[in-house]
Amino acid sequence: MSRLVSVVTVFHNRARHVAASVGSLLAQTHDSLEIIVVDDGSSDGTATELRKLQDHRLDVRVQENTGFTIAIDRAVRSAKGDVIAIHGSGDISAPTRIKRQLAALEAHPKVVVAGCMVTNEASELRLPTSNRVLGTAMDFTELLQTYPMTHGEAMFHKPLFERVGGYRPFFQLGQDYDLWLRMAEHGSFLTVPEPLYRRRQFENSINTNALKLMAQAHYGDFAKQCAVIRERHGYDPLERFGNAGALMARPSSELSSKLGSMGLKELLRDNDEVSRILIAASLNKGKNIRSLGAAALANLKNCAPAAFGRVAGLWTRGRD
Repeated sequence: MSRLVSVVTVFHNRARHVAASVGSLLAQTHDSLEIIVVDDGSSDGTATELRKLQDHRLDVRVQENTGFTIAIDRAVRSAKGDVIAIHGSGDISAPTRIKRQLAALEAHPKVVVAGCMVTNEASELRLPTSNRVLGTAMDFTELLQTYPMTHGEAMFHKPLFERVGGYRPFFQLGQDYDLWLRMAEHGSFLTVPEPLYRRRQFENSINTNALKLMAQAHYGDFAKQCAVIRERHGYDPLERFGNAGALMARPSSELSSKLGSMGLKELLRDNDEVSRILIAASLNKGKNIRSLGAAALANLKNCAPAAFGRVAGLWTRGRD
């Protein structure tokens, strides 16, 4: 029998997507699987839908809500396989996903996490987040400059997961990037150049909520600061000072620019209240062209709506 891979997926209130999403895992061509499916306190019948599925490879666990980070950490730690594949609830894994990613891990001993190309619901490929060539390894320095992969597509070695301390509960909306940065200190990352994973969009997901994206950006920036301090000074602020370590986070021009862009995007969508929050957060993290520009446009919209409309029109046409 081939190597056991434990697939871990955590559901919360996505009952309508259970059959297709978990079904894509049951259809894998890799023949040695443990599929751990956690219902983390759903209230919409997710548990009922999960119990309808019958397969010896399935380990369905229904529990009180603990939050995603704690739930997935516990599930990974309890897995029987020494290789873990994450699968986002509601997403779809292609039949050969596990087989191809496992082959990549086994063919490249220095690779600690393997991802794949990802499509969205419109079957559009996610573009690489850096200039690297797909199928080549990404090291720690490159990882600091970009987000390497979506969480749901990842496959990694469980012993290393345990060695670096697993998911840290502090990073509620950025637990994967924090984990990647700690794993990257022990090896490299690789993206299999095949579209093996389809990511879905849901109303209650992080990617459809601007304020959750703002929080995620803060968590990601702090995770990066922790990684740099570990590399340069040999300690982790979160481990040394607990959650208070986050209060010591430094101003970040990169975070300021990102929040400014997000604020401008919401401004153009006429989501003015959220835009004000994002732009204020951007200015708080540092003043630069992006943050100051977003603030100026917000002020223009408030004081001279017609002029803002013309600027917005030019901006939109320039991006098309």
